[in-house]
Amino acid sequence: MTLLASSWYENGTVWTISVGALVAIGVAGFMAWAGLRTVRPKRRLSYCLRRNTSLLNTSDAAAGTLTVTHGATDLTRPRMVEVELSNDGRMAITDRDFHNGDPITFDVGAPIVAVLSTSSLPSQHRTPVTSVGGQLLKVEPSLLSSRQTVSFSLLVNGPAAGLGCQHSLIDVPLNRREPTDVTHVGCLRQGRLMAFLISGLVLVQCVGFLLWKAHRLTDAAEEKLRQQVVQQDKGERQAQNGG
Repeated sequence: MTLLASSWYENGTVWTISVGALVAIGVAGFMAWAGLRTVRPKRRLSYCLRRNTSLLNTSDAAAGTLTVTHGATDLTRPRMVEVELSNDGRMAITDRDFHNGDPITFDVGAPIVAVLSTSSLPSQHRTPVTSVGGQLLKVEPSLLSSRQTVSFSLLVNGPAAGLGCQHSLIDVPLNRREPTDVTHVGCLRQGRLMAFLISGLVLVQCVGFLLWKAHRLTDAAEEKLRQQVVQQDKGERQAQNGG
């Protein structure tokens, strides 16, 4: 009794093996990606000029009806400046990452009168040590924990200007970002999580479709095989009766 061989795409075993191979490749790829992230964690910082606001409007300053003083000093063009520094990486930045102990230097474009406050998010992290010289804010070699954001609120006396930055960090990029990105760290996390979930959903759907396809083809192959057996048995009986 000879059975006809079905096409490979009609073979449920082939589809089952394909599903297993796809799952294995997906798992292996995920493990390799996770291992690479563990062995080589990203190290990066970013900064922005969150706020640069005048404390006097133009009419008050021109008319001399309102003045601002700090101690015994009259401020002719007082401004509130907020500089934000964030560790966007998965690894802490320590004082050893500051080459030769050089600080991160921000140039706010106007003489700094005082550092009004320094805050950290999350709040349990310590804020870095700072110093001021002229229009420069210097962030001294300090610990910046992973995902930590530090805000420096400054009182300056001068015109509105941009924000400059210089650093000598060792293998740590420090990039400027837009202040409109209010929750950039949270967005990065959410974006990665969303991409991971979408990839997982697509993989699950592909595996589910292939399993369904394999099941359908297996049922079809079994039915075809049963029909072939019936037809061959019938033919053999007819041949025997005719003989």
